[in-house]
Amino acid sequence: MSRNWSVPAKRWGGGALIGVAAFMFLGFMVSGGAFSTAATVAAFLVSVVLPATTGGLMIKSSMGGGRALTERQEALRLETIQAEVLRLAGVHGGRLTVVEVAGELGIPASTAEEVLNELMAKEVSDVAVTESGLLVYEFHDLKHLSEKEDARGILDAGPDRGFDVESGLDRPGMNRPDEAD
Repeated sequence: MSRNWSVPAKRWGGGALIGVAAFMFLGFMVSGGAFSTAATVAAFLVSVVLPATTGGLMIKSSMGGGRALTERQEALRLETIQAEVLRLAGVHGGRLTVVEVAGELGIPASTAEEVLNELMAKEVSDVAVTESGLLVYEFHDLKHLSEKEDARGILDAGPDRGFDVESGLDRPGMNRPDEAD
């Protein structure tokens, strides 16, 4: 079982371990014992070096070791917002604006724009512009979600529709995506 210690607990614990190590070091120096036997060296390592090292590492991790965790939390926050934006796009027919996202999710407009642009970079959405200059993010898959029930397998599309996988050619009656009807 691993335990996530809070920053103050790490600092207090690390300080306490360094204090114990200092006390034990003082005891070794006052006793006047020589480090001539393996048992004395082992006792010094266990009672002074080990607690001092552990305490130092605890304090160090409390000061900057949480950076990776903070970065992961930020990434998770953005992924959560992206999921909420996709849900919201489904409610709005596959079209959203920055203002709609910011207003409905309660996030700053800059964050809403960042998330929408990230989804556009991932090719989940495209951007369209109204005559007045308003940017509308269109989620192409969500706009055609109602066609989901009519979907057929690629090979079951019939001779007049789709792409022939075996020959690599379009089937009769089907235009290429870059050709006009």
